[in-house]
Amino acid sequence: MTVEHLLAHRSGIGDYLDEETDSAEDYPMPVSVHRLATTEDFLPVLDGYPTKFPRVAGAGYHELVEELVCRPAGMSDSAFLRSDDLPGRAAVGYVEIDGHWRTNVFHLPVRGTGDGGLYTTVADQHRFWAALFAHKIITAPTLDRMLQPSPTSDQEGEPRYGLGFWRPAGGDRVMLVGMDAGVSYRSVHDPAAGATYTVIANTSNGAWPTSRCLDAILNEPDG
Repeated sequence: MTVEHLLAHRSGIGDYLDEETDSAEDYPMPVSVHRLATTEDFLPVLDGYPTKFPRVAGAGYHELVEELVCRPAGMSDSAFLRSDDLPGRAAVGYVEIDGHWRTNVFHLPVRGTGDGGLYTTVADQHRFWAALFAHKIITAPTLDRMLQPSPTSDQEGEPRYGLGFWRPAGGDRVMLVGMDAGVSYRSVHDPAAGATYTVIANTSNGAWPTSRCLDAILNEPDG
């Protein structure tokens, strides 16, 4: 398994959530979510084993994202916060259970890791795209490699996946998109036009209606 396999979602590692059958708003975790505070804490969930060698970077995932992504991009309002220790400015995610809205604190790991969970703002997402294409985060050759779409879809007009980024059909646009219990997010950047639009919501499907409206206003195909 390589880092490229992980970025392209082709590593073959099992997932605690079966997206074909499970709902993100169910309770799929086989362990208490308050135990999932570091990347290593997920190993028992995946029936894994402790690592045999030190990390190449010599630092934890959260520290690396702060040092190599957030700091160079000036993303001062982005961090991997604990859901049980949120500052007053942070939004709380909500899920609808049996007709009642409840917080998502019991649906997700207490602290996000590589599969998502960074608290951020639309302003910081604008800073991220600007820094990424100014090569403040990674070099130009690495960015070019990450943006090359892999042949994951043979359907014409369907978005294709690169290494961490979606490439919508047509043009040079780059997209990040994700959802989980009580959160949804879509950010689209057009480097040729210098345009970015980002929608973040604190429900599982809240981001999609506004995002589709922006697509239509900007005459973009829905991604």
